[in-house]
Amino acid sequence: MSTRRLAFSHHDKGSIVIEIGRMYTKVGLSGEPAPRHVIRSRVEMKPYGALQDVWDPKYLHREELYLILSRFLQNIYLKYLMVPSKDYRVLVVEPLLSPSHFRNTLARALFNHFSVPHVAFMPSPLLGTFSLGRQTALVVDIGWLETTVIPLYEGVPIMSAWQSTSCAAKTVHNTVMECLIETGAITDTHTQEQNPAVKELIQGSLEDIIVSTCAVRSMDCDRTPPEVSFPLSQQYTLCLPGPARDACAEGLFEEGEGDLSLPSAVLESLLKCPCDCRRDLSENVLVLGGIASLPGLK
Repeated sequence: MSTRRLAFSHHDKGSIVIEIGRMYTKVGLSGEPAPRHVIRSRVEMKPYGALQDVWDPKYLHREELYLILSRFLQNIYLKYLMVPSKDYRVLVVEPLLSPSHFRNTLARALFNHFSVPHVAFMPSPLLGTFSLGRQTALVVDIGWLETTVIPLYEGVPIMSAWQSTSCAAKTVHNTVMECLIETGAITDTHTQEQNPAVKELIQGSLEDIIVSTCAVRSMDCDRTPPEVSFPLSQQYTLCLPGPARDACAEGLFEEGEGDLSLPSAVLESLLKCPCDCRRDLSENVLVLGGIASLPGLK
């Protein structure tokens, strides 16, 4: 608890909050209601190519990770936050089972390269419950590569009930892409010609397509959403059929080979919790991640 008070204590400047996700990084200042910037977790590194992912497994356990994180943090300080690093404490929001090498390398870059006065690491499930004013919740964190289900009871994670599944945001993206290639069509606004959907034209706008047009239909609803048009550029327009908009999250609810679906992971986690905790946990399910805002998912 003393670490929490130290991390959030306000001196004359405040604290910088950083959450480095697999796809996006959120940065801001403590006391503000929302992140100042949400940026891609990648940085331009000339020795390694045009763009380098921060979580690239090729560098996750090597010394090059220090250079990548230092350049990435330099962009955060100078380009996005525009604050001196020596005047602000840093609170790093990380996954509960974050690799120790990544954590140690990040701390070394902050202390040695940026001379920050203090660094505190806090697990994201615990901080998610702080915003609700509760200490008991079943946290379902839908990330890019995996979804983790972690029960928190009175602020203490029940690690024996921790569950993980590969049904995550990448599953939704792959499902939508497959549906669009099979049933979608692209119209050339100049010639009015309609051709089958091409992956290269959709790839850059896929995330915007999901956020703007897709939703999860409830089980008691028999209606298929209507067909819509989405502008890809000034020249091309994508025609999204109703079934493609409707099937975006089907992969989250299907069992894979040796892998759990999202509902099965929640159920397994609850069953592994002590009997006295299950009612309180099932009444407080907290869904985190970008896909959590998909209409109808909750």
